[in-house]
Amino acid sequence: MIGYIAGRVAENSGGRIIICVGNPDSGGEIGYSVNVPQREVYESLQSGARVSLFVHTHVREDVLDLFGFKTKEEKEIFHALLSVSGIGPKGALNVLSGAEPAELVSAIVDEDKDALLRMPGIGKKTAERIVVELAGLLKRRVEAGLLSGVRQSGAQSAVAGVDALVIREAGEALAGLGYSEREIKEALERVAAGGAGTAGDFRHNSESLLKAALRAL
Repeated sequence: MIGYIAGRVAENSGGRIIICVGNPDSGGEIGYSVNVPQREVYESLQSGARVSLFVHTHVREDVLDLFGFKTKEEKEIFHALLSVSGIGPKGALNVLSGAEPAELVSAIVDEDKDALLRMPGIGKKTAERIVVELAGLLKRRVEAGLLSGVRQSGAQSAVAGVDALVIREAGEALAGLGYSEREIKEALERVAAGGAGTAGDFRHNSESLLKAALRAL
C-alpha cells in the first residue's frame, strides 16, 4: 500500500503525473503514474520539478490506481467523498478538480446544495447525498481543528451548534434588510455569546434567531 510519494516529475499530462523515484545515476529509478485533481496547483508542475504527494492506493481485481494530493487535508476530503454512496475514486477526483478544498468543505458544512451543483460531476441527487452523509462529519472535524487550512465561513462559524439551514435563512433575511456581511456575522456572534438577552431556543428556529440578531444589532 503506497501512502506517500516524493520524487521528480517526468511527465504531466493533465490529471495524471508520472513521478520518478530513485537515483537515475545508478539506474534504479522507478516511475509511478498518479492521478491528481485538474487544478492549477497540479497542472503547473513542470517536468523535472520536485514534488511530494499524499497517496491513496485504490486496488481492484484487475486495477491498481494511485491518487495523489499535495496536502493531507485534501486526501482526507477525498476519503470523505469516497464514503458517500455512489461516488467512486474517479468521481471524487472530478469533484476536487472543480473546487478548492476549502470551498468544497464550506459548501458541504453550510449545506449549500446550490454551490455543490455548480461543481463538475455533482448532480442533484449526489449533492443531496453529500450533504446528508458528510455535513455533520466535516463540521465536527473543522470545529475540532482537524482540517487545518479549512475554515468555516462567516455566519456558520459565528454560531457553532446551530443548524446550518437556520443560520442561512436568518442571514439571508438580515441581508435582505440591508445589513452587511460583517454586521450579520457580528450580530450572530453576540447572540452566540448570550449578549443579546435572547429568550427561547433559536438553534432550530430561524425566526427566533433572526429576532435575536435584530436585537443585537
